[in-house]
Amino acid sequence: MKLSLEWLREYVALPPDLGPKQLAETLTMATVEVEQAIDLSSQFDDMVVGVVESLEPHPDADRLRVAQCRVGRSHLEQIVCGAVNVTPGMKVAVARAISLPSRAASAAPRKPTQRVRC
Repeated sequence: MKLSLEWLREYVALPPDLGPKQLAETLTMATVEVEQAIDLSSQFDDMVVGVVESLEPHPDADRLRVAQCRVGRSHLEQIVCGAVNVTPGMKVAVARAISLPSRAASAAPRKPTQRVRC
């Protein structure tokens, strides 16, 4: 079974300085064997939160839209979006051009464009 350390902290009062490896060792000695503790946060180092400012139809594709997304305080980025439920004002996860989330890492390489694709 996999569970989040943050989720566990909601239900159990754990010391704030207790790390995943220490917790795994403590649980193994006290109750159940923990096979491994994995820190998944490093996969998301280049992921940021953006706010969708506006949406326009994509000029070359019927099912895509181009979003102007505010990333940071003043930086706007164009993002090609295929989600139909995205609306202006919505907060979205933005994979920076250099990031490779685990699912995207296996995607086939694409021809570079001027737009960032998420």
